[in-house]
Amino acid sequence: MGNWNSTCALSNLPIFRGDKVVFLVLAENIASYLSTGVTSLWAPISFPMYAKYDEGGSIEQWSKTETPVLETTLGYFKENLTPCTTRMNDGRDVEVTKEALTFEQLLASLREGDAKIPLYGQGNATCVSVLIRRDVWDSLLEMEIPDFLNRPQSLARLKAGVPALLEDVQTRATNANPKFPFLLMSDVYEGASCPLQRSVSGRGNVSPQFQQLMTLRRALTEYGLKPTASKQKHVELLLSRHIELTTIGYVMDATRRCWQPTSAVGFEPNFEVHRAFQARIAKVTAELEQKWDEDCL
Repeated sequence: MGNWNSTCALSNLPIFRGDKVVFLVLAENIASYLSTGVTSLWAPISFPMYAKYDEGGSIEQWSKTETPVLETTLGYFKENLTPCTTRMNDGRDVEVTKEALTFEQLLASLREGDAKIPLYGQGNATCVSVLIRRDVWDSLLEMEIPDFLNRPQSLARLKAGVPALLEDVQTRATNANPKFPFLLMSDVYEGASCPLQRSVSGRGNVSPQFQQLMTLRRALTEYGLKPTASKQKHVELLLSRHIELTTIGYVMDATRRCWQPTSAVGFEPNFEVHRAFQARIAKVTAELEQKWDEDCL
């Protein structure tokens, strides 16, 4: 199949074999005419998963701690994948069905662009995987960003809401009908003061990312109805990755970026060009900041 370097979906920097990456699945927003913003073209439908780049457009060497994220992603596609034919790493073309889907088949079909899911009755949406350099991901997570109402948002602020959210879902579960999971039937946190609670609400969200929110809300529901140590550990992991993805979303929204697939790069990326590009952007940013300050005087 050949070997190549990949491209970071956030920084456009090259990714080499063995580099630590964040693996994410995007779905094409075929109902994009209904939405705007960072998910208007493509949107995440998986939780971020930590791994290393395999030099073939995908991932390898993830730790056991990533198993819940892997299983959640695989489980979603086992329910929704449209049958397809895809090419595996050894060059074989195989029939891929949701009933017999393996993670290796899923990785291959995402890499080749063969994976599709039905979306909103609009047809089948193409799904692809993107990789993000872990050092870029971690650096962006350190930012504090004002949202559209100028409320400060950050990873720490979102994380601070986890205990209250877990306590609240247990409280709500005491009056819930198990046949109608409470978090899936109503957006009870739409107007909440807690930014984490607002982030799991998603009312009016027509982006494919709403599918990911539904997965999270289902996990919260199951924990609330029957809280156990294992379920708490599972939902806390999903919440932590949801929080990271939400924080990155704030950064992208503030800088007017959209999720989109990336492509491979050459074997010898020219870092001088990257450095020159970033230096020019930094210079323009400094000039705009100075002009802004002068205009505000």
